[in-house]
Amino acid sequence: MKLIHGFKIQLNIASFVGAIFIYWVCLGGVQTARANESSMPVQVGVDTQINSQGAPTEWQMPMDVASVVNAGRVQTQGTVEVVEFFWYGCPHCAIFEPSFVQWRTTQPQAVQIITLPISWNKTMVTHQRMYFTLEALNRLDLHDQVFKDVAAAKDSLATSGSALAWAQKQGISPSQWRAIFNSAAVTQKMQFAQAQFERFGLTGVPAVIVDGRYQVLLSANTIETLDALVKQRLSKAK
Repeated sequence: MKLIHGFKIQLNIASFVGAIFIYWVCLGGVQTARANESSMPVQVGVDTQINSQGAPTEWQMPMDVASVVNAGRVQTQGTVEVVEFFWYGCPHCAIFEPSFVQWRTTQPQAVQIITLPISWNKTMVTHQRMYFTLEALNRLDLHDQVFKDVAAAKDSLATSGSALAWAQKQGISPSQWRAIFNSAAVTQKMQFAQAQFERFGLTGVPAVIVDGRYQVLLSANTIETLDALVKQRLSKAK
């Protein structure tokens, strides 16, 4: 009985440590961005607009937006670029995603929205491959379902085998899934996503970058702040 009791204690400790790790992974970037915001060399309010009298006025950046130093845009399409970084196993991403998806449906064609999954362990690599495989199969209608099933599955869909079994349940051909999941094209997209994540100096998810210049920090008003910032960038581009 003592051994069983001790095992339970070890299991509970392991679960607690696991939960702390996920929390650290998801919020690391937000905490780092807030801590470093005051020391960033790019000043708040660097953009100017023209008021009704024809005089330049300074646009004041909201407190929950941080400047990204020496980064630049991911692509060249679109007047304004919005890049979202996420991980299927991140509970904060799962909460944020529905609002972000709803917001993106309201954006004009001038706004180029790019979604990039990131990884730095084997579990995250599987999830990263899942996203790019669904994208290649034109099955991103299952995007929200992956979030739900990763949270519900005992192994969090952490292996290629469990990912394949999941895909079969969604009616996807196993041979088609394997061919894309393990393809060089998916690997290249994964490397590209990682390079962008590192280039922006990010350390956690969810993370949203606008025009390669601003990071919208996670808060109760993230979508409202993002919307206001995108509108400001669209106005500046006219």
